[in-house]
Amino acid sequence: MKGKPYEDKGIVLQFRPTRSLTFSHYSPMSGKPEVPANYHTVSIELEEEKDRTRVSLTQDNNPDEQARAHSQKNWETMLEGLKAFVEE
Repeated sequence: MKGKPYEDKGIVLQFRPTRSLTFSHYSPMSGKPEVPANYHTVSIELEEEKDRTRVSLTQDNNPDEQARAHSQKNWETMLEGLKAFVEE
């Protein structure tokens, strides 16, 4: 990221095929030590809506508004890429 190597970490906590995925997530880019208190839990839910699928994403444990906004921007970019890929 920005010319620097990094490796995010986490484990799958729950997986329901075609419905949901929940996993823990730690990024060294946060600058915080890799301890359980600095992990997030990310949940991705899929919901059928007629001929479409709604994708909802939540992430907990954002220490402040700046971190929340940064995560939101990253996830929006990822979801926009996913949308473009599946609509091809």
